[in-house]
Amino acid sequence: MGEHCPPYLATKLQRKTGRLDIEDDASLPFEAISIDLLLGFPRSRAGNDAVVAVHDLFSRMILMEPCSATVTVEGIAAVISNRVLRLGWRPRRIIPDSEARLTGEVMTGLAASLGAELTPSVPHHHQANPVERAIQTAKHVLQTLCVESKSHWDKRAVPAAELAMNSTPSVSTGMSPYDLVFIAHPDLVHAVFDSGEHAGVGAFDERLAAADARLDDAKAAILVARREQQRKYDGSRAPLPVFEVGDSVFVRLPDRPVPGAPTHKLAARKMGPFRIREVLGDHRVRLDLPDHLRIGDTFSNSQLDVAPSGVDPFLTHREVPSSPAAAEGARPSSSSEDSASPPLPPRVRRAPAVLRDYETEPSLLALSPASYETLRGRCGRSRSHSFPD
Repeated sequence: MGEHCPPYLATKLQRKTGRLDIEDDASLPFEAISIDLLLGFPRSRAGNDAVVAVHDLFSRMILMEPCSATVTVEGIAAVISNRVLRLGWRPRRIIPDSEARLTGEVMTGLAASLGAELTPSVPHHHQANPVERAIQTAKHVLQTLCVESKSHWDKRAVPAAELAMNSTPSVSTGMSPYDLVFIAHPDLVHAVFDSGEHAGVGAFDERLAAADARLDDAKAAILVARREQQRKYDGSRAPLPVFEVGDSVFVRLPDRPVPGAPTHKLAARKMGPFRIREVLGDHRVRLDLPDHLRIGDTFSNSQLDVAPSGVDPFLTHREVPSSPAAAEGARPSSSSEDSASPPLPPRVRRAPAVLRDYETEPSLLALSPASYETLRGRCGRSRSHSFPD
């Protein structure tokens, strides 16, 4: 019966819903990339105080390019062209941040020219962009490299951090990004001291076969890890509800913050109900929202709670007016009864019951001028005085 209670509906969150889809995961290097900006760096002599980060979702390779915090979208597109497209990679999916510079007309045109899909991360959930985790690691690496000196961080620390992260094996695949992106790469010692190829290097066909085998092993390892993530994710959430046009839902404020909504400890945790205007797919719907909310009308199913559709058995008992004015207006009135009732006589003013045994008339308590002067002022010592009856 509590599912129809208004306070219960406004404060009790239902179990989270969701389903992890792993069918569209990248299966080749640079098939899907994510882009973001790292801000807050000290300004270098070259005028750089930010870094453009490009993250490959298959090999987990990260490419970092120093730039200015005021870099334009044309500058970001130039970084993608120089670091990704120039090497022959052609992404099929680009995941930028929700910032206007990364989702404007230029980036849309770049994605269209590549035949790629532009899927920005949602503004209220930046962690949905896979590059955020790599950025956290990059920040820690850069801080470690710049402990002794922060000068020329854009020319020294950034390339060193990129090399260190791309040479580190991944937990899921057991291979480094360099092993998955390049057919072969020499060790540091042989690259510096050997003029020719070191012992053990086979022909190009053998290298190509080894690279194909590494890709197959990486795909199998990633699939095993993703299935385990899918099992844990789906197990901790309820199945996705099937919505239809006209259904009523509540917006979960912790999962989809609304500007202007109270956020203190005693505030409601849901807002609504709102009517579903359009079903966009298995994971998204469009709601009918009032204009004063000033938010987008597209919501993920995991951000909504289903409103009860059954009949409330206590509906008649819960129809209480919201204000005394409404209660006064809802009360039936009859003009004939008001005109027929006689006017009430004025009330007799009487003293309280505890004072009715005392004489309270002002004439009986009047004092003579001499007695008034005697009681006036401070009493420095005890004295006696007789008042006339």
